[in-house]
Amino acid sequence: MKTLTDKYLAGQTSCEEEAQLLRQLRQEAHPSREQLALMSMLSLHKSEPRTEWLEEDETDVYDRLVAQRRSRLRLRWRWTAVAAAACIVVSLLIALPKDSDAPTYAMANLYGQEIHDETLVMNMMEGTMCSLLAQPTTDRVEEEMSNLLSR
Repeated sequence: MKTLTDKYLAGQTSCEEEAQLLRQLRQEAHPSREQLALMSMLSLHKSEPRTEWLEEDETDVYDRLVAQRRSRLRLRWRWTAVAAAACIVVSLLIALPKDSDAPTYAMANLYGQEIHDETLVMNMMEGTMCSLLAQPTTDRVEEEMSNLLSR
């Protein structure tokens, strides 16, 4: 019985050998837990028609389905890796310190003369913006429209 049990567990028994092993196990007076488990496994195989699961070998179908799933997973991982790399590049571009030693450039043209003093240029721009804001906008828009239409 030990050789038949080992042979069954290795998947090398014939139908007749499995039936013989089942008969021997049923004749045991006090079967062990392992023998009870073997009896339940053998009874299960005996109850189903043997030809049903031996008729068609579906390993090719299974292998094809697994290969398709793996290729989809690989593609998904590739796109995830590309997105992660893009996020890292953008984060680095945003987070890296800018060159603080780079000179700031300010230039204004006042009556044909170039002014490069940043403080003076900013003061001039502030004055211009204040004067623009002080003018009523409706009058200015109406004037510009009438100038355009009168031409």
